[in-house]
Amino acid sequence: MAVGRVKNSPHGCRICDWTKYDAFPLCPLSNSVYSVAKMSHLRLGRASGGDVTIPDKPYKIECPRLSLTILRRSDSILPRLLIGESALDIKQLNEEGRELWNRKARFWDELQGDSGNVFHRRLVEPSVLQLLELRAGESVLDAGCGNGALTRRLARAGAVVTAFDFSAVMIELARERSRAAGDNVDYQLIDATDEAAMLQLGERRFDAITCSMTLMDIPAVDPLFAAASQLLKPAGRFVFSTMHPAFNSNNPIFLHEKEDRDGVVSDYFSVKLRAYLDMPPVKGSGAPGEPTPHYYYHRSLSELLGAAFAAGFVLDALLEPAFEAEVKDSATSLDWSRFRQFPPILSGRLRLS
Repeated sequence: MAVGRVKNSPHGCRICDWTKYDAFPLCPLSNSVYSVAKMSHLRLGRASGGDVTIPDKPYKIECPRLSLTILRRSDSILPRLLIGESALDIKQLNEEGRELWNRKARFWDELQGDSGNVFHRRLVEPSVLQLLELRAGESVLDAGCGNGALTRRLARAGAVVTAFDFSAVMIELARERSRAAGDNVDYQLIDATDEAAMLQLGERRFDAITCSMTLMDIPAVDPLFAAASQLLKPAGRFVFSTMHPAFNSNNPIFLHEKEDRDGVVSDYFSVKLRAYLDMPPVKGSGAPGEPTPHYYYHRSLSELLGAAFAAGFVLDALLEPAFEAEVKDSATSLDWSRFRQFPPILSGRLRLS
């Protein structure tokens, strides 16, 4: 067994020990994985770092705390995530996610209705529209449109809208709602992890792209940003909203405390997090009563925005909307309307640099 000390590790650990044992290099202190091939920190297949000797025989890399395994075959490095006891790669995760969303599409369609639920109407849509600064007649692509709540809002504001989702059931439900309302929207069945399929929509075609509450549901966001940089016109913008990486990612714990101070009892609501920089995908419920949970993919701010920057975007606006008052018809006593100091979503505007 050889033990080494890695200085200036690419993921920013001040001290990071790694151990090589029978070609299994581990980084136990940082919840991170290093590749023998490139001495790199790997997150869903993204690598950086200096070269080291590559073993001739196939090998694998494991990090038990991250539940992440990297398999090397020939000259390729294939990322695989361990969910429970089964190893799943990104494609498998995406396909399982598609199946889950197809199964619960009708539940979400009924929940969102024509104009979205309270969360959408109060936080998501207003922040997206504020950043979008839509002008009538503009060509807009709505990526990961779901049942089309935002899509229809854009069409009614005068945009020429194309929308896509990877769930065939959800797309058909969106079409039905738009037909019933008389909204003219071009709905497409496209996977946001398939760059080539997205580029078939037409390079330099769109004035704007919206991506509303979708990024956290995608196992790999690089293909979407890469395609968006080619689909947008030179002055175009990419407006997104997502679960806030710092406060509302991979199931935060809600706390409700009562304090008696000088005879006055006060209620305090706070959010507890166990991790931020490195968090594996988890299955979570997006709404009370939904038939099946789905995968959430956490990305730190640097990782999420870094993927956009690598595709040629710059960030020129950012919003952190929070509830200003409690939602009276809430299904739970601990929902985001009680945590008004913590924004549950992050909305931003990207432009091509």
